[in-house]
Amino acid sequence: MGRHCAEIGGAHPDALTTLGILELGEDDPSEAEALFARALANNPHGPRSWIGRGLARLGKGEAADAADDIDHGAALFDDHIGSWVAAGWAHLVAGNLPAAKTRFERANEIDRSFAEKLGSLAVIDNLEASTS
Repeated sequence: MGRHCAEIGGAHPDALTTLGILELGEDDPSEAEALFARALANNPHGPRSWIGRGLARLGKGEAADAADDIDHGAALFDDHIGSWVAAGWAHLVAGNLPAAKTRFERANEIDRSFAEKLGSLAVIDNLEASTS
């Protein structure tokens, strides 16, 4: 039903973003990335489209580009904690520990009790301790 409704939406950015998310669920990051790119062409201010494209790129092994996209979406959302955690993990996968820590700390500013953020900061602490 969800796919059908999104398909009826045609080129509307929200419809394309929804289809992109569904393609991610079908493990087709290339098709998802194309749908998110079309959504962004119609609305470059859609945070879900930026984050979706970042997740698609992460699924294709393009961690640095993914981190940039997810960062942009998180900044557009501003206080959406899950977006900042996703940005942190994308930076961590890309090998940028300081950037990952900064994103997890931003999530901490939003909600000090969010469990995913607490575990993410623990991973950073462990990695920092093992490299010093």
